[in-house]
Amino acid sequence: MISVALFQTIQEWHGGGVEKREIARRLKVDVKTVRRMIRKIEAGALAPARSSPGSKLDPYAERIIELAASGRTAWNVHLALHEDPAFTASYELVKKRVARLRRRDPRVYERLEHRPGAEMQADFGELARVQHQGRLVRVWAYVAVWPYSRYRYAEVVLEQSVPTFLSAMQNGIVAATAIPERISVDNLAAAVLREHFHERGYQREFSAFCKHFGTLPNAVRPRTPTDKGAVENGVGVLKRALRGRSFATLDDLQKAVSTTINELNDRPSALDHRRPNDLIVHERRGDVPERFPIGATIQYLASQLNAAMADLSVERLVERYVHADLIILDELGFTPLNRVVADHLFRVVSERYERGSMIVTSNKPFEQWAEMFVDPILANAALDRLIWKRQCGFEPVAAM
Repeated sequence: MISVALFQTIQEWHGGGVEKREIARRLKVDVKTVRRMIRKIEAGALAPARSSPGSKLDPYAERIIELAASGRTAWNVHLALHEDPAFTASYELVKKRVARLRRRDPRVYERLEHRPGAEMQADFGELARVQHQGRLVRVWAYVAVWPYSRYRYAEVVLEQSVPTFLSAMQNGIVAATAIPERISVDNLAAAVLREHFHERGYQREFSAFCKHFGTLPNAVRPRTPTDKGAVENGVGVLKRALRGRSFATLDDLQKAVSTTINELNDRPSALDHRRPNDLIVHERRGDVPERFPIGATIQYLASQLNAAMADLSVERLVERYVHADLIILDELGFTPLNRVVADHLFRVVSERYERGSMIVTSNKPFEQWAEMFVDPILANAALDRLIWKRQCGFEPVAAM
């Protein structure tokens, strides 16, 4: 049996006056085959005839239709046909025939409409690992989407802690200059506390953040397109755009993410041919207030250090705090520190000495800091590094 392409080639060359032996030589086929095809062409054939050997199920076609119409499964149909000793077809063959007979109702889709400025959806998506500070690290992309305009914001982060989450969210709101009525997140630990009796509580810092910007926190169901499909699609689009690419540094990855997001925001939509950069103006409900001060309580830092010691990642955590632009430690002194946490906190303070800024709030006078740090020597050393610029005009605030 020859292919349709070969048949059409013989037809074209024969119509152009090429000899049968020459056609056979060019196509490297037997001249008898060429003569047989030319006879079919002259008889009016437009394509080579193909004969089907038939199916083992053809003698049972009516029986299969009857059994399938009665509601039987493919396996039950197969068992019923096996009552005939002459039946030799496999179950897979029966399953495919029954599947073709089943009537499937069309899937119904409903487009979700969003009011301008009503919502912003936020989520994290894990990206490829990159080299950072001499080692291969896991990285995530924080992605925020305004569903009405389909405007996107994304940045690369090294972890999903509360300060990192709030900082990325604040950067997105400032970049879009659009404060939504509500911020929708699923079960992110940085925003939503563990569900208890079907009610969800919010992280205190996340609630304060939303209050500062005049918006509402909105916990939605995870992996539910009707609740947060816009941001899930945004994460997927970003991952597909970066798939197969490698990046030498974290900065290279961030540049690639920013470039991709800028292209998407400038691309007209296939639905209404409008660009997200043009529609985002309709999402703006007012002026963006001053930036929300993002910091961590000492209790939060202690819990992170304890968790990091459990999974042997304490060195990486300390390095992250050492190289941060600014550290704000709130509520120092509300609860005592154990010796291990105090040692690591002193290390952060010591290594940031003359390198980075720190803001510390406490209800304890300096004379009582020895109680918090367990060791008076450790407390005095930490104080020396925190107030070393006192002679230059820095004055500690006394506890009220």
